[in-house]
Amino acid sequence: MDWKSIRIDALLEAGLVEDKAAGDTTTNIAIDPDLRATASIIARQELVVAGLGAVPRFLEIFARLDHRPQAQTPL
Repeated sequence: MDWKSIRIDALLEAGLVEDKAAGDTTTNIAIDPDLRATASIIARQELVVAGLGAVPRFLEIFARLDHRPQAQTPL
């Protein structure tokens, strides 16, 4: 699968924007924006992971989203 296709980018970005992933108030307050992390996936038994190839692309798209707190609109 071409994880760098325009269509995949659009789907991943739409999901992040819909979930307001870059504007989560608790995360913005509690996590230093300059913090960097690494992770490993360790399975205890054989398995198939669907979409694993999308993870690096997902993180690239997330990193370029605007992480500044959004102004609240009055109701």
